[in-house]
Amino acid sequence: MEKNITPVPGFAALLLALGCLGGSIFFVTTNINSDNQSVSPLFWLGIVLFFTAIFLFKGLTVINPNQTRH
Repeated sequence: MEKNITPVPGFAALLLALGCLGGSIFFVTTNINSDNQSVSPLFWLGIVLFFTAIFLFKGLTVINPNQTRH
């Protein structure tokens, strides 16, 4: 007996990934443009958000109608 699985749209994951990417760019560039010579924790948050965005983008898959994922 086959089990019907209803896929969940990935719009929420796409928006979260874009938000992480935008946040990482903001936090890294804000720290680079500041006059402070030390690295702030927001810089490291930007780095973590960047890798989180890469992880989320990697998980998104486009499946066309009548196509299966192998």
